[in-house]
Amino acid sequence: AHERTNYALTLEVAPGDRLRLQLDVRGIAAVAARGVLLLVAAALDLLTTADRLAEVWPVFTDERAQLARWNATAVAPPPAASTHARFEACADRTPRAIAVIDRDRRLCYGELDARADRLAWRLIDAGVGPESIVAIGVPRSLELVIGLLAIWKAGAAYLPIDPDYPSARIGHMIDDARPAVVLAGGPFTWPGAWRLDEPASGAERGRPPARTHRDQLAYCIYTS
Repeated sequence: AHERTNYALTLEVAPGDRLRLQLDVRGIAAVAARGVLLLVAAALDLLTTADRLAEVWPVFTDERAQLARWNATAVAPPPAASTHARFEACADRTPRAIAVIDRDRRLCYGELDARADRLAWRLIDAGVGPESIVAIGVPRSLELVIGLLAIWKAGAAYLPIDPDYPSARIGHMIDDARPAVVLAGGPFTWPGAWRLDEPASGAERGRPPARTHRDQLAYCIYTS
């Protein structure tokens, strides 16, 4: 089988009874020309005196112009508002509009905002705040959206936990991240976790004050 390379030069080594090498080159003339430029740069001692590789990197003038056109993507930065603050603004504008649909269950913006506020206050009362981490092991559902919004409203960052992960991996993530609170739902359980699929309690206290800024931790992800 032959696989096209995505790189200018690819060397594949296949071990076996006989060692097989396969060299794939795209644009051999361009590669050769760049090699000449690097040799010239080395002869002129530019490789040892340049502060940055880009100063001697073999890119031709017309290619630099093309790169400049491709990279001309500057746009005005968005208003300095957090994701949940933008959600709250939408909830204020259209509180009765449907925000989330989960099979036969629906929440409008106003209801979703109110439920997230109640959970956020509970997190805040438990000491959760900026730079805190809250683990959330909830399948895709209304409760997951409520939990994520509440965590941000409390000023914290979320740690997503896939309920299908092996218990040893989940234990490592929780032991390593040391979340202030673990939120659970569906099949996921954990000692001391707060269940999000149980009826919420507590008086209405309105919307928590803003506790976030754009430079603080928003989430923590453990990859493979």
